[in-house]
Amino acid sequence: MLIAETILAPFRAVPIFQSLTEAQIGAIAAVAERALYKPGETLIEAETVADSAILIAWGEAIAFDGGVMDHPRPVPVGALLSEMAMFVDIEVGATIVARSAVRALRIPREEMLAVLADDPDMADKLVQCVVGRLRGVVEVLGDIEGEFSRALDVAEIRHAVAATIGGPGSGLGQAPTH
Repeated sequence: MLIAETILAPFRAVPIFQSLTEAQIGAIAAVAERALYKPGETLIEAETVADSAILIAWGEAIAFDGGVMDHPRPVPVGALLSEMAMFVDIEVGATIVARSAVRALRIPREEMLAVLADDPDMADKLVQCVVGRLRGVVEVLGDIEGEFSRALDVAEIRHAVAATIGGPGSGLGQAPTH
């Protein structure tokens, strides 16, 4: 099946698909559903379970974290929303609303899993990408934990020192008396 370049191009730019061959990207594009959202229409609702990823191909959308309508942030063209919904149930964390007309490509989980079942090489490439990302997250969390642990240690040390040498009658930490 010949798939138009205008459909393939957005897929090529998505990081999770960058290790795939043209034929593999074409297989995903072939099962993607074309969707057009009108201004003000909701693409994804926060706190719902997604069954598809949505690739923004054209137009302007905005995200509201947790569904709270304060502090909207732009969603760029080329964003793949609810990416993991192509593989598993996930709860959506943000509401995404079309600011202008938005053309998108929905990648339903059932169709994506069928494509992966037919192409174990593609499945392996996507798993490797996800595993690499998870390793990165674990590394960052480890760094944060280390920093937090050091901050707690410093605070505990300061508290212990102040209690030990700055206690009543030590003269430390008190204003001099003349």
